[in-house]
Amino acid sequence: MDKLYQVRGSSMMPTLDNGDVIEIVSDQWQNGDIVVARVGSRNVAKRVVGDKLVGDNIKVSAIFKLCDAVILGRIEKKLHCPTNDHLLQSAEAITSNKLRVVSVDGNYNWSAYDVDVNTG
Repeated sequence: MDKLYQVRGSSMMPTLDNGDVIEIVSDQWQNGDIVVARVGSRNVAKRVVGDKLVGDNIKVSAIFKLCDAVILGRIEKKLHCPTNDHLLQSAEAITSNKLRVVSVDGNYNWSAYDVDVNTG
């Protein structure tokens, strides 16, 4: 599937941290899975719990009805990438264990770094 997203915010902590890169690995999902879903005009990472999408950090997480969302896929992998006010622009596999992440900050300064998928 190879669709990558970068987590913004703390609604899925401690499972997913701000800055983590998540990968959609399947369009098959079930109750209890963490998915990326389109809700309105934004994509969110949430856990499927019955007929709802909820965050693991209940204190700050919005809850969405499953019927109001389009599930883009189930995620399994995660990598932690330092955010440093950088926005993820792209990530591509270099090898089966490494990703090259290219990002740009608010001043349009580009940076590239490699991330080991096993250690983040």
